[in-house]
Amino acid sequence: MAPPPTLRNRPDDAALWLHETYRAMLDALRIEVAADGQVQQGYNLLLTEDWMLLVPRSRERVGDVSVNALGFAGMLLVKRREQAQWLKRQGLMNALVAVTAEG
Repeated sequence: MAPPPTLRNRPDDAALWLHETYRAMLDALRIEVAADGQVQQGYNLLLTEDWMLLVPRSRERVGDVSVNALGFAGMLLVKRREQAQWLKRQGLMNALVAVTAEG
């Protein structure tokens, strides 16, 4: 979801838009928020000046590789060469699908 360009010079309005959009994305993805504001399911949130993406997660790892929000920006980080080789065999998109709520 992209913010209206008119918000770039209006930080208070931009903050309100971000919060409302974030809550609408949670609602659209049926991610529950408790009365105290705690989100009841894992997700990854990515923000740039031009777009916002919320990806529901069912788990943190695929195999022994942790997948965080950077994975959905195209950067899967590994600690060992074997993990990189394993990810290549599995397929990077398959790894992302495996950690999403619908995966």
